[in-house]
Amino acid sequence: MFKWITHRKQRNDQEILAVLKELVSLLKQSDESAYSGLDIGQIISRIEQQSSNLRAGEKVDYEALKALFYPTGPIQEISIDNGWGDLFIQLAARFDSATLFRG
Repeated sequence: MFKWITHRKQRNDQEILAVLKELVSLLKQSDESAYSGLDIGQIISRIEQQSSNLRAGEKVDYEALKALFYPTGPIQEISIDNGWGDLFIQLAARFDSATLFRG
């Protein structure tokens, strides 16, 4: 049973990292949003710091990451203003699923 839990955690970690990597790529191609509350550089910095922590096996602030995904939160506002709002919803669903029991 513990082997299954470990495998599930590793798979979820990989999914979280894949979602965050895709988000950073999209954000780097995006323009700022007046409604975001954070600029793109701040968001990317937060994502990259937590991604680095996850890869290194260090403590990850899942609550801080989850806050970036809130409805009408910083990433969603940027995504809508830059034409990838529907893709954001898909990425947020993947992130939510992979972080369900974390944070």
